[in-house]
Amino acid sequence: MSPSPKNVYWSENGQQVVLSLEDTFYLLNFRADEVAQYISTKEPSDLEEKKEDEDDDGCEEAFEFAEEFSEVVTSGLWVSNDCFVYTNNKGQIYYMIG
Repeated sequence: MSPSPKNVYWSENGQQVVLSLEDTFYLLNFRADEVAQYISTKEPSDLEEKKEDEDDDGCEEAFEFAEEFSEVVTSGLWVSNDCFVYTNNKGQIYYMIG
């Protein structure tokens, strides 16, 4: 069973996302063009059936792994489209230019 994110932080432009887990966080790049292509290849009836079809994994290409950090994020904020500022469990402030 995969752990669920504690928090999800989207950049202002929606192109990057930070998934914060218990003891690590991940930086992912959102690939909107892949999602648009995935949706355009589905018929409206396919999208309705998708809700019932448990075997469909969705658009696996929607996110591209960028980096993993072994750090606990207690709070975070994107201050620009490429700068994520966060505090860890010790109360220290860090930033990531992504």
